[in-house]
Amino acid sequence: MYNSTRHFKLWRLASAVGVLLLCLLPQRIDSSCVPNPNAFSGYSFIDTDVTRRYLDMAPLLPDFPKLYQLYKGQAYKQMEDNVKEWRERICRLATEADIHYLVYIATIGELEDLRTSISNNRIPLSYLGASMSENTFARYLHRNKCAEIVDYLIFAKKCEPYAVKPGGWEKPALARESMQRLIQEGKREVIRVESHYVRLRYAYQIIRLAHYAKLYEEVIALYDYLMPKIDHDPSIVEYWILGHKAGALLALDRRVESAYLFSRVFDRCPSKRESAFLSFRIRTDEEWDQCLLLCQSDRERAGLYALRAYADDSRLVEEMEKIYEYDPHSEFLEVLLVRELAQLEKDQLGYEFNEKKQQ
Repeated sequence: MYNSTRHFKLWRLASAVGVLLLCLLPQRIDSSCVPNPNAFSGYSFIDTDVTRRYLDMAPLLPDFPKLYQLYKGQAYKQMEDNVKEWRERICRLATEADIHYLVYIATIGELEDLRTSISNNRIPLSYLGASMSENTFARYLHRNKCAEIVDYLIFAKKCEPYAVKPGGWEKPALARESMQRLIQEGKREVIRVESHYVRLRYAYQIIRLAHYAKLYEEVIALYDYLMPKIDHDPSIVEYWILGHKAGALLALDRRVESAYLFSRVFDRCPSKRESAFLSFRIRTDEEWDQCLLLCQSDRERAGLYALRAYADDSRLVEEMEKIYEYDPHSEFLEVLLVRELAQLEKDQLGYEFNEKKQQ
């Protein structure tokens, strides 16, 4: 009697779920505008509005193209996070738009004029035009005599041409010569400035220059020389630097050390998560075991498994079990579950009535 009642209840539950599914309108998943051009084109019952909570993971969820459109790409995410950190660490009164202007749009000439106005009381900010006098970030830096920050912004502008398009130099030898001069200038400034946060940003600029100049041994030497001299609170810039060290190690064929550092970047820095995933190189089980031995905490071990889980040929359920073993509260678990559900839908739904089934 007990088993009969139990089976009846299960049958009623299954019937209710079936009716619910029949009533739902599945969403069409298109393959355009996603990192993977061969992404699934079919039907899904997963609500894309629900997946918005995983915006930082968008590059790793190629089955949700609308999510990637909202994400706007890694470069945009890095710029957005950078502006937010400037605001949190330096001036909450400044608007993000004004910080963005000063960091990304203002010319070296405008910044030099601001620097002159800071050091010379006879040149008020109002003389510099609306782009500076009405900019809330510029006004804060001027009012508080933040010459170090303006000097750094000028230096970053000098570095920018060699970092934005390092593959497009017309004269590589001359470019590397200029980069090495900037590296030496940056090393002097790191020691001179009082703010450890500004030191960290100088370190990022010169380590990035060394990386793009393909001076891989120098990248590691600069990291080992500079980072112990910088005492700072946790910052996304720290992980940008770590990513360049990982890239240098990879170029030197030190894959295990590189993979470990990329796993840390992947775990801690959403704006660099996509590039860390694409740069991760582990070829054998032996290398994987060596990489695990480098991890210094259960969170780092969980992050390493999470990175591996995003490979196209990964065994998601097995990877999720290992992540749960090391870090039951890992943010990756829920995202991987959504990805596994999307994979199950791809396997089970839509082939019979999908006009793109041959693909």
